[in-house]
Amino acid sequence: MDDQSFELLMSKLSGIEDGQARIEHSLGKRLDEHYVIVAKHIEDDKEIAKAIANLDKEITFAKGVTYTINGFAALIYGWIGWGK
Repeated sequence: MDDQSFELLMSKLSGIEDGQARIEHSLGKRLDEHYVIVAKHIEDDKEIAKAIANLDKEITFAKGVTYTINGFAALIYGWIGWGK
């Protein structure tokens, strides 16, 4: 192999290595951006889970109040004798 062929081969190899480095850099940057997006979604999901848990507590409380009022109403209804 003469020097000119060797230089051409090394030049092509260098170009391939540079292209690979650019691809790796671009891919790394995209992965970093996706990591930030995923982390944001995880935080949003945690906040939504807290809101759902709070809503569940409020619904449970409202059910308890409703059952209590209905129970008292049935007791009064039965005690006064409106059902006779």
